[in-house]
Amino acid sequence: MKLVIALIAIVACSSPARPDYGTVRERLEARRAALARDLDARPRETIAAARELLVTTLRDELLPAWNGTAWAMNGTTQTPHDGEIACGYFVSTTLMHAGFRVERARMGQQASTYITRSLVTREQIWRTSDQPIDRFVARLREGGDGIYIVGLDNHVGFVIVDGDDTWFHHAGPGEAGVRREPAVTASFLSTSRYREAAKLFDDALVEKWLRGSQITTVLPRPSR
Repeated sequence: MKLVIALIAIVACSSPARPDYGTVRERLEARRAALARDLDARPRETIAAARELLVTTLRDELLPAWNGTAWAMNGTTQTPHDGEIACGYFVSTTLMHAGFRVERARMGQQASTYITRSLVTREQIWRTSDQPIDRFVARLREGGDGIYIVGLDNHVGFVIVDGDDTWFHHAGPGEAGVRREPAVTASFLSTSRYREAAKLFDDALVEKWLRGSQITTVLPRPSR
């Protein structure tokens, strides 16, 4: 028994600790600045490397750090596990923390369609109504591995396609708050009648990230 406890202690001590949220952000910013220096000389290679870095960091570090953070319809916290966050603010805050110069509050308060249009061109957005969830997920997967922004009837979040897995990562009601769950069985995703989706991090968006360019929030047109 003592030997087992000792072995567990050795493994625990030798396992590398996951960097804290602030460290992840600092490291990503340092990588962004380094890549930006090569952008004009090697645009294609630099954008490809930056895209891979963004997907990996968001998927594996920034988004999971929020898991378990409480949801509230008007939640605006910027700190994982401290306070509450709404679905739109979860999207805008994590993108801001990834180094995108988004208008966090303005974007986070918009309907999902305007959040999507702020991040990608209209040509890349596709929409469905009353489509079975398995067909919707299959169409997402046709776009390949990566992170997708998905807008629903009254909700917004990220869909992550990673090899054989497809996940919905979002902030929603319930004890779990922010969570990552299988896309096909995620209740918000599967029961929504309206869905729109677009793959994030096209060349234009990645270049804005590299150059530190402002991303203006698309707003609804004022009614006459």
